[in-house]
Amino acid sequence: MSTLTPDPQPHDPSFATFTDDADSPYAPRVIACEATLIPGASPDETGYRVEGQHYCLVRMSRPRDAAASMYGHLAIAFAVDAEGRPMLRASGRPIEASFTAAVGKELLVVDAATKSAALRQQAIQGVLRELLIEIAVERANFEVGI
Repeated sequence: MSTLTPDPQPHDPSFATFTDDADSPYAPRVIACEATLIPGASPDETGYRVEGQHYCLVRMSRPRDAAASMYGHLAIAFAVDAEGRPMLRASGRPIEASFTAAVGKELLVVDAATKSAALRQQAIQGVLRELLIEIAVERANFEVGI
């Protein structure tokens, strides 16, 4: 035990234990999304309605430059309107985001299908969160005239 940083004690108000990451008050909330048909989507893209007001197209693939010992999903999302037209930044580039969720392949030995589905959902939630941030930043920049 270090005298500089004592071990946390259960009676200490800053001490907290969580049995699962989902129990953590610091875990990000789940983003409400529903799969929907969006005109112009390619066969490898899935359309989502996010938080009831935003639309996006999500494409899933293998992570770029992944180590041989890792398994994961890379999600890339493009912001679109309900008709499938891309939302553009002031620079004219589309608003997009990406997110990778990965684990070591040794963790897939017990139940690969369940772990893969959970990773896929984690990648989708992560990319939707990142896309909402990009949309918010672009709208804020528009409001202040940047």
